Amino acid sequence: MNDKKIISTIAKYLNNEANYDDLTKLNFWLHKIENQNLFKSFVKTEYLINLSMSEFDFNKITNQIKEKKKIISRKQRVLKFSKYAAAAVVLAVISATSYFYYSANSMENTTINASNQFIFISPGSNKAVLTLENGNQVELDEEKKFQNGYSKSNGKSIVYNNTKIKEATVYNYITVPRGGQFQLQLSDGTKVWMNSDSKLKYPTQFQKGEIREVELVYGEVYFDVSESYKNEGAKFKVKTGIQDVEVLGTEFNIQAYTDDDKVLTTLVEGKVKVFNAFTSRYLTPGQQSNSNIKTDALSVYSVDVATQIAWRNGVFLFKRERLESIMEKLARWYQFDIVFEDEAKKQLKFSGKLKMSDNISQLLNIIEDTGGVSFQQKNNAIHIK
Repeated sequence: MNDKKIISTIAKYLNNEANYDDLTKLNFWLHKIENQNLFKSFVKTEYLINLSMSEFDFNKITNQIKEKKKIISRKQRVLKFSKYAAAAVVLAVISATSYFYYSANSMENTTINASNQFIFISPGSNKAVLTLENGNQVELDEEKKFQNGYSKSNGKSIVYNNTKIKEATVYNYITVPRGGQFQLQLSDGTKVWMNSDSKLKYPTQFQKGEIREVELVYGEVYFDVSESYKNEGAKFKVKTGIQDVEVLGTEFNIQAYTDDDKVLTTLVEGKVKVFNAFTSRYLTPGQQSNSNIKTDALSVYSVDVATQIAWRNGVFLFKRERLESIMEKLARWYQFDIVFEDEAKKQLKFSGKLKMSDNISQLLNIIEDTGGVSFQQKNNAIHIK
């Protein structure tokens, strides 16, 4: 088998989607020692992602292949896959595949197609613009440090102290551009993680006994709120234009991008109250609210929290997510424009995991190997066909 076919077959095996013919070819291919080492690298990397494999047992793997063949044979059928399912295979082992790009020197007999190198598209970094109460703007990035009477930044985050300096409440803004991320700690001890293309308004110090209120102007922010008992019982409120979120002390994520018609609030720990002008709902951990900007409807449902907050830990995590949504998230971080030349491709669904520090060429080339999607860079835009 050529490189593309064996990658696809291994991906199917790891996702329990390999049919009888796939398993037969894989078993034959594994008779060569060099192929066993290649397969071992794929499987170990994939299982490490899932934190479920402490050591690699080749005999166990080959026995599993034989058993799977017997089961399929007894059922006298071969699994059939739709185009969507075939596409979904590849991203599920994206981290494993990326490993091969990084470890090309150890693969003398293996060549993976990487013809599409998407130049000028690199991962984002820690950066933001701080707007002070007097209107002055300060660029914050990893090369610069900043300090004034009530805050201090090391270039990756900014921390506000709790020393009362001003009688009146004054506000600062943090704006994180596309291709950026940033952290801050508010004066009450609340920790905030800001995703790309986000803007937050907040007081330099909270007034004692009053509601601790901040405003998510747009974008996506994760809050780890300081408990109310540490702040004289004061509640914490996040305003987002069409809705408010009120908490006592908890962790949650809010997504409110300007190009979306919804605001999503995902609760990780504790309890929050989400409300708009017409209704209110309480969330429990694992639930997400959807506030529709056009209709003012407010719905609540359970979600996979890990996929919603993976960005906070420097990871893209997708589980049967539409290609349009995936590309929008990638575009914000890698700073490129999206052009779907084939609208139907927006509906393709993928699953997978990718470090936000990885080169995007690897990911897009792997998706292309499904045969269902192709990418082309034109200036700073990625065209999807």
